[in-house]
This record gives sequence, C-alpha cells and structure tokens, in this order.
Amino acid sequence: MITYSIIQKSKLEGSHRLDAEYYQPEYLELDKKIKRFENYLLGNLIISFASGKNLPQADFCNSNIFFIRTQNVRPVLIDKDGMTCVDTYVKKYPSLKEGDILTVRVGEGVGNTSIATPEFEGHSYSDNVITNQSIIVLT
Repeated sequence: MITYSIIQKSKLEGSHRLDAEYYQPEYLELDKKIKRFENYLLGNLIISFASGKNLPQADFCNSNIFFIRTQNVRPVLIDKDGMTCVDTYVKKYPSLKEGDILTVRVGEGVGNTSIATPEFEGHSYSDNVITNQSIIVLT
C-alpha cells in the first residue's frame, strides 16, 4: 500500500527540500508532538567546553573519586561498569558539575553523550571526553 502526505509549499521550512523521505507522515506527526513542548537550543544553554585529563587510574577506589572514561559515557546516563578511580590530588583538574553534558570525542563510543547526575559531581573524566558545562534548565 502506498503512503503519501500532502504538504503545502509554505510549510517546507524554507529548506527547499522536496524529497519524499523527508516528509513521511510519521516524521511529520513526530515533529508536531515535539513542537508542543517548550524547547531550548543547546547553544543557548552551553557556558563553556572543557576536556578532561589523562590521569593515572586504579581499579581499587581509595579516594572515592571516579574517573569517567569513554566506555562509561553511554546514551543519556553514565555507566558505572568498569569505572576506575583517581587519587585525590586530581582536585586541581576539571571536575564534573550536575547537568554537565559529556560527549565522547574519540575512542570507544565516539559521539555517545551522557548527562552528569548529582552522584558524579566532583569526579574526573578522560581527555577523550569533552564536557559542555551547561546551565541546568528545570521546567
């Protein structure tokens, strides 16, 4: 069965796109649902970008300061499996704040993004992970 959708030319978003795949009915319905909610541009929420440090790590957690590596950054939330720790001297290095957005820039899971929850505040992260220190928006 053929599915089709009729789009007014004025609703083409100025993108000059005419390909049928872009305007599939399920995509148009999803777009309507998303537009019902208040949203923010990520660029308006970002304060700064930072990169972690390549620090000596230990499997045994003596300091209670976790070291978040690329394999810990998963879609949406940080994964604790296989997480290592660092010594307390790393306090001078960048550490996480609640609401920071971590993105893997190279290595395993490149492009994966997680949000730092309160339990990871003050913890360190790899130099292969970029954080977008952001403003927390509560709606």
